[in-house]
Amino acid sequence: MVHRSRKVLFSLRRRSVRDAVTIAGLCLVTYIAAATFDVFGQTYEFIKRYEAYELDEAIVVAIVFGFLMAIYALRRVQDLKREIFKRRDAERKSANHAVRLTTAVNNMTQGLLMFDSADRLVVCNERYIQMYGLSPEMVKPGVTRLQLIKQRKECGSFEGDPDQYYATLHNDTTMGQTTRRSIETPDGRTIQIVTRPMADGGWVTTHEDTTDKLRVKDLIEKQALQLDAALENMSQGLCMFDATQHLIVCNKRYADLYGLNKQQTRPGTTLRAILQHRIAMGSAPDDHESYIKDRLNEVSINKPYQIINRLRDGRYISVVHRPMADGGWVATHEDVTEAKRREESFRLLFKANPVPMWVFDRETLRFLAVNDAAVAQYGYSREQFLAMTVPDIRAAQADDSESFLRARPDVQNGEYVGQHQRSDGTKIHAAVYSRLLNYENRDARLVAIHDITDRKLAEDDLHRTKMFLNTVIENVPLPISVKDFANAAEDARDCRFALVNRAYEEIMGVSRDRIIGKTTHEVYTKEHADVLISLDNKASHSDQALLVFDHSLVTPNNGTRLIMAKKVAIRGSAGKPEYLLTVIDDMTDRKLAEGDLRRTKMFLDAVIENVPMPILVKTANDSRFTLINKAGEELFGFSRDLVIGRTPHDVYDEKRADFVVA
Repeated sequence: MVHRSRKVLFSLRRRSVRDAVTIAGLCLVTYIAAATFDVFGQTYEFIKRYEAYELDEAIVVAIVFGFLMAIYALRRVQDLKREIFKRRDAERKSANHAVRLTTAVNNMTQGLLMFDSADRLVVCNERYIQMYGLSPEMVKPGVTRLQLIKQRKECGSFEGDPDQYYATLHNDTTMGQTTRRSIETPDGRTIQIVTRPMADGGWVTTHEDTTDKLRVKDLIEKQALQLDAALENMSQGLCMFDATQHLIVCNKRYADLYGLNKQQTRPGTTLRAILQHRIAMGSAPDDHESYIKDRLNEVSINKPYQIINRLRDGRYISVVHRPMADGGWVATHEDVTEAKRREESFRLLFKANPVPMWVFDRETLRFLAVNDAAVAQYGYSREQFLAMTVPDIRAAQADDSESFLRARPDVQNGEYVGQHQRSDGTKIHAAVYSRLLNYENRDARLVAIHDITDRKLAEDDLHRTKMFLNTVIENVPLPISVKDFANAAEDARDCRFALVNRAYEEIMGVSRDRIIGKTTHEVYTKEHADVLISLDNKASHSDQALLVFDHSLVTPNNGTRLIMAKKVAIRGSAGKPEYLLTVIDDMTDRKLAEGDLRRTKMFLDAVIENVPMPILVKTANDSRFTLINKAGEELFGFSRDLVIGRTPHDVYDEKRADFVVA
C-alpha cells in the first residue's frame, strides 16, 4: 500500500513537470506568433473598429478570469496535496494496524485459520503451523482445507482418512453453527477445535492444545478426591469456620463425635447452632451456658489454644484450635478417652512399681516424676528429685552428658549407660529401659533403671579371665585351633574356625584373618579336608580325647608337616558338642633329627664292625658288655649273642674274668 502511494506521487510529479514545460512552450510559441503577426496591433485595431461593442472591457474580463482561474487551480492543488497526505497517513495507519494484527495473530496461544466461502485459506498464523509441524511454504493463502488435512497426514500430525475427516468438517460448517470437537494427535496431545461461521460464507477455526490443561484438571480432581479421602479417613474430627462463625466444611468423624446430622453439617451452619445441638445430644460438658459462652469467646479472640473437654457421657475430647489469617479457624476434635484411661493406668503402675522409674523432660532434662522405688534406691526425696536434672545423678559428669541423653534412640532395651550416684555418694552401675512418651503435653521420656552392679562386677571378672586365657593361648608354643560346633549339624563339615593362636598361624603359613570364620574345606584342599573332617567327627562323638599320631598335615603355605594332634569336644549343658579344641604337636623337625641320628648310628656301627682291631664296650657300673665287633668275636672265640648283656664272669672263668675286669 505504501509503495503504491509513492508510485502515484512520483507519477504526479512527472505530470506536473510535463505540464509546466508544455505551458512554457505554448507561451513561447504565442510570443513568437504575436511578434511575428503583430497580434497585439491587430487586436487593438479590431477593438477600435468595433468599439461600439465594448470589446476592450471583455479583454479585461478575460485577463481577470485567467488570473482567478490560476488562483482556483492553485487552491485545487493544495486540496490535492492535503488529500494525498491524508491518504498516506491512512495507509500508514492501516499498515501499522495490519502489522499489529499480524503480530497478535502469530502470537496467539491457539492456532488460527480463516477460510473463504470457497473453502480456501485466507489467514493462517504461525502457531497452527508449529502445532502440526507443517511447512510455511505449503501453508499459503489459496490452499484448500482438504489440502491442509492431507499435508498434516504427510507430516504425521494426523491419523485417519483425510477425505472422511474433511467431509465431517464440511458438514459441520454448512450447518452455519459454531462447533467444538477434541481430537487426539499421534503424539498423544489433545487439541480442541472451535469453528465459527462468518457472514460472507467463510469460517474461522481455532486449534488449542489443551493437553496441559487437561492434565492439570485431572491432577486437581485427583487431589480433590485425595483430600476428601484424607478428611473422611482422619482419626480426628475436623471442622473449618469462617470469620462470621459459619461452618465451611467438616468431615464425617466430626459429625460422628457429636451426633450431627446432614442438616447440621451443611456449609453455613452457625457455631452456636452446632453447640446447642451438642448440648441437646449430651455431647457437651455439664455447664451448658458457660460452655457456649466460653467457646464463642475462645474463637472470637482468634488465638491458638488446646483443651481437653470431659463430656457428660464420660468421653474426653481433645480440641486443637488454630486461627486463620482471614479471621476464620480450623479445629481438630479427637476422642482421647482411651488415652486418658491409659494415662491413669500408667500413673497407677508407675507409682507402685517396684522397679525405680522416672520421667524427665527431653528438652530441659529435668525430672517430671519419680516413683517410690527410685526415691528408695537413690536416697533423694521426691522434692529433691524434681529440683534436679538427669545429669545430676550421672557419676561421670562429662561435658557431653546432655547431648548423650538427647541422642538416645526412641526405645532403649537394657542399654548400659554407666554409673549413677546415690545421695550418699555411692555409685551403682545402671542399665536403662526407656521409651518416648507425651507426659502432660510435654515431650518426655519414661525410664526404668536396673541396678546391675553385681552383674557388671561379674562381667568384669569374666572379661579379665578371658583376656588372661587369650594371652595364655596366644603364647602357647603349640598350635591351637577351636571350631564352632554349635551352629553345625551332626556333621563337622559345617564347622567354622572360631579361634587360632599365633603358633597355628606359623605352622599354617597364613594369617588368622584367612582362617577365622572359614570351614575346613575353605582352608585345606578337598582331599585333606575330608580326612580332617572324619577325625573331627570321631572326636565330636567321643567322650574322651582323640589322639592322632604321625599325621601328615598339608598346610596352605608351609608344606606338609608331620604332627601329633589331640582333639577334644567341649560340650554344653545339654551334652552336645559346642566347640572342638585341637592341639597340635609339630614333630617334623624332631623326626628329621631322629632320622639323622639313626643314620649316624648305622654309620658308626658299620665303621666299628669293620675295624680290624677288636673293640669291646662295657658299662661303667656293672661291666656288662654292650658292644663287640667282628674282630672281637674272632679274637675271643665267642659270638656277640653270647657276650652282649653279660659280665666277664658270665663268659670267662673267674681268673680270666678278673683279668678282663681289671
